[in-house]
Amino acid sequence: MRLRHNQVLAAPIELVWSNVTDLYRVGQCLPGARVTSVQGGDFVGVIRTTLGPLVLTFDGVGSVTHRDDTARRIAIAADGHQRRGPGRATLAVEVTLTAVTEERTSAHMHTTLQVGGLPAQLGEGIAQRASDPLVERFLTGMGQEAPCDDEGPQDQPLDIGRDIVSGLLSSYGRSARALLGRR
Repeated sequence: MRLRHNQVLAAPIELVWSNVTDLYRVGQCLPGARVTSVQGGDFVGVIRTTLGPLVLTFDGVGSVTHRDDTARRIAIAADGHQRRGPGRATLAVEVTLTAVTEERTSAHMHTTLQVGGLPAQLGEGIAQRASDPLVERFLTGMGQEAPCDDEGPQDQPLDIGRDIVSGLLSSYGRSARALLGRR
């Protein structure tokens, strides 16, 4: 499935670029994730998610596959497997930054995600809606100087069920506002 997110951050492009290229920070700011080691452009990490009463833990490895400091574009690929179960996930993310003003940065994030096992049954439409608030939190963290763990413990699992409901309500709310605004 392919997911696209765009967000304007209230931060200078230099700060956002510094954060996006810091793999430990990327893991810290991604809800439910933690990068455990980094060597050059390669990393090892874990992501914990909850789906109703189930806690799914994925162990994975990844690397920076492309980095253009001039164009402010970075691509990261990762592959993970479920600790206790048949689930697998492959992820490719590309983030491109553009300066809007000296203090505002536009972030474009394109994600290609392949998931096998139980999480794959969510479907692409629900995955896009569920990912919207998660990516918004992630990108907001990329625009901050403070550490991303201010909202809770780093090890707190990502609650897919809660985030799907939140994402659906947010998405449908935007659709309703757009529809009502046309009248």
